[in-house]
Amino acid sequence: MDTDFLDWALADFSGYVAADELYDGPFCMLSAVDNRRSKRLLYDVLDHDPTHEDIRAFLGRLKTALTARALTLLGIHDGWLSPLSCAPGGGFWRSTASTL
Repeated sequence: MDTDFLDWALADFSGYVAADELYDGPFCMLSAVDNRRSKRLLYDVLDHDPTHEDIRAFLGRLKTALTARALTLLGIHDGWLSPLSCAPGGGFWRSTASTL
Protein backbone atom coordinates (compact mmCIF):
# COMPACT_ATOMS: atom_id res chain seq x y z
CA MET A 1 0.00 0.00 0.00
CA ASP A 2 1.11 3.55 -0.73
CA THR A 3 3.23 5.05 2.06
CA ASP A 4 1.66 8.50 1.56
CA PHE A 5 -1.78 6.98 2.13
CA LEU A 6 -0.63 5.21 5.30
CA ASP A 7 0.98 8.42 6.57
CA TRP A 8 -2.37 10.20 6.09
CA ALA A 9 -4.46 7.36 7.55
CA LEU A 10 -2.23 7.01 10.61
CA ALA A 11 -1.60 10.74 11.20
CA ASP A 12 -4.29 10.88 13.91
CA PHE A 13 -4.41 7.17 14.77
CA SER A 14 -6.71 6.51 17.73
CA GLY A 15 -5.01 3.29 18.77
CA TYR A 16 -8.11 1.17 18.11
CA VAL A 17 -8.52 -1.11 15.09
CA ALA A 18 -11.35 -3.19 13.71
CA ALA A 19 -10.23 -5.96 11.34
CA ASP A 20 -12.55 -8.20 9.37
CA GLU A 21 -13.08 -10.09 6.15
CA LEU A 22 -15.73 -9.54 3.47
CA TYR A 23 -16.65 -12.16 0.89
CA ASP A 24 -17.88 -11.47 -2.65
CA GLY A 25 -18.17 -14.61 -4.75
CA PRO A 26 -14.76 -16.31 -4.88
CA PHE A 27 -12.99 -13.25 -3.48
CA CYS A 28 -12.22 -12.23 0.09
CA MET A 29 -11.16 -8.76 1.24
CA LEU A 30 -9.24 -8.44 4.50
CA SER A 31 -9.60 -4.97 5.97
CA ALA A 32 -8.22 -3.05 8.96
CA VAL A 33 -9.92 0.21 9.96
CA ASP A 34 -9.22 2.79 12.65
CA ASN A 35 -12.69 2.37 14.10
CA ARG A 36 -12.57 5.61 16.11
CA ARG A 37 -11.57 7.72 13.08
CA SER A 38 -13.41 5.69 10.37
CA LYS A 39 -10.29 5.41 8.23
CA ARG A 40 -9.30 2.27 6.37
CA LEU A 41 -5.67 1.53 7.19
CA LEU A 42 -4.94 -1.60 5.16
CA TYR A 43 -6.71 -4.04 2.90
CA ASP A 44 -5.87 -7.12 0.88
CA VAL A 45 -7.95 -8.93 -1.74
CA LEU A 46 -7.61 -12.72 -1.93
CA ASP A 47 -8.97 -15.13 -4.53
CA HIS A 48 -9.47 -17.79 -1.82
CA ASP A 49 -10.64 -18.13 1.76
CA PRO A 50 -7.98 -16.64 4.05
CA THR A 51 -5.55 -19.08 5.62
CA HIS A 52 -3.70 -18.67 8.90
CA GLU A 53 -0.71 -17.51 6.90
CA ASP A 54 -2.77 -14.92 4.97
CA ILE A 55 -4.06 -13.49 8.24
CA ARG A 56 -0.61 -13.54 9.88
CA ALA A 57 0.88 -11.71 6.87
CA PHE A 58 -1.94 -9.14 6.88
CA LEU A 59 -1.66 -8.46 10.62
CA GLY A 60 2.12 -8.39 10.24
CA ARG A 61 1.78 -5.57 7.67
CA LEU A 62 -0.41 -3.67 10.13
CA LYS A 63 2.08 -4.19 12.96
CA THR A 64 4.96 -3.06 10.71
CA ALA A 65 3.09 0.11 9.70
CA LEU A 66 2.38 0.98 13.34
CA THR A 67 5.90 0.17 14.54
CA ALA A 68 7.52 2.23 11.76
CA ARG A 69 5.56 5.26 13.00
CA ALA A 70 6.07 4.54 16.72
CA LEU A 71 2.31 4.11 17.18
CA THR A 72 0.72 2.01 19.91
CA LEU A 73 -2.18 -0.35 19.37
CA LEU A 74 -4.51 0.00 22.36
CA GLY A 75 -7.17 -2.46 21.23
CA ILE A 76 -8.24 -4.58 18.29
CA HIS A 77 -11.59 -6.13 17.44
CA ASP A 78 -11.70 -8.89 14.88
CA GLY A 79 -12.92 -12.38 14.22
CA TRP A 80 -9.48 -13.94 13.82
CA LEU A 81 -7.30 -12.69 16.64
CA SER A 82 -8.17 -15.19 19.36
CA PRO A 83 -7.67 -18.31 17.22
CA LEU A 84 -4.53 -16.80 15.69
CA SER A 85 -3.05 -15.88 19.05
CA CYS A 86 -3.59 -19.43 20.28
CA ALA A 87 -1.91 -20.94 17.23
CA PRO A 88 1.74 -22.00 17.38
CA GLY A 89 3.84 -18.89 16.71
CA GLY A 90 0.81 -16.62 17.29
CA GLY A 91 0.64 -13.77 19.74
CA PHE A 92 1.04 -10.79 17.44
CA TRP A 93 -0.41 -8.37 19.95
CA ARG A 94 0.91 -9.56 23.32
CA SER A 95 1.59 -5.97 24.37
CA THR A 96 -1.88 -4.73 23.41
CA ALA A 97 -3.72 -3.33 26.42
CA SER A 98 -7.05 -4.88 25.45
CA THR A 99 -8.84 -6.83 22.80
CA LEU A 100 -12.26 -5.31 22.37
